[in-house]
Amino acid sequence: MTIDSEKALFESILRRLTAAQTILLTAIAQEPTKKLYAADYMKRHGLKSTGGIQLALDLIAREDLIERREKTEKWDVVDPLFKQWLQNRAL
Repeated sequence: MTIDSEKALFESILRRLTAAQTILLTAIAQEPTKKLYAADYMKRHGLKSTGGIQLALDLIAREDLIERREKTEKWDVVDPLFKQWLQNRAL
């Protein structure tokens, strides 16, 4: 399975998300973190507010797009191919 073969699926996932959810998902793909609410993280990734992060986080976690890794305690994208596609898309 390659990223190109999954492009349509990945694009359909993003179409279901709000702009804030897409921004947060892309931020996590680019830089998994324990500290989503840290001011420098928010600024680096264009995240507007802690309330907005919480709302977006709730949905994308419920959709199993992200998870908090047990070992590192960092938020990260569940699917490695989707993560790579998001990283490439953000370039």
